[in-house]
Amino acid sequence: AIITKVVLKIKQSGPPVGINPFTILGGLLVDIRKGSFGTSALQITDFQALASAKKVGTFNKTPVAGWYSVTLNVAGQGKVNKIGLTQFRLYFTKDDNDDLGADFMKFFSGNNATGKPVITITYKTP
Repeated sequence: AIITKVVLKIKQSGPPVGINPFTILGGLLVDIRKGSFGTSALQITDFQALASAKKVGTFNKTPVAGWYSVTLNVAGQGKVNKIGLTQFRLYFTKDDNDDLGADFMKFFSGNNATGKPVITITYKTP
């Protein structure tokens, strides 16, 4: 299969805390890892682990029906594991706005019954 498009969608879970990070921290970027960033359980070291490709897309700043989406660039499309695990790491362009206040937003996780992240892969066969 030849992957032609990859769209990742995440759903907001509740209102932002503090100031909406999409308005003060820049774009929400995506790194991709063919396989996993670390062990099967999320670890602090996963945030420093090497990505297969960095900054493969930036989420839209305005949700549609509560969903934020990003279309991966060609580098990201090429790192989707066709036979196993693919992981994504999300982070804002700026890590902090230095106002000493908490500004964050929650998104539904993959183990939630509803609202879990969605990946749509479009492909063609040679």
